[in-house]
Amino acid sequence: MRKFVKPLIAVLAGMAMSLGLQAVGVEPLYAKLAGLAVVAVVITVFWRRSAGI
Repeated sequence: MRKFVKPLIAVLAGMAMSLGLQAVGVEPLYAKLAGLAVVAVVITVFWRRSAGI
């Protein structure tokens, strides 16, 4: 169960970013792309921390 927490946090952060940008008035496509970028960054940060790099 613990192995699903970090990816879930990454996805929730991306969704929050996307919804926040859409609420401000950014085009939905660009907001979703920014959300995907946030997911990629958060997963990368978690992966590097767990690898000890």
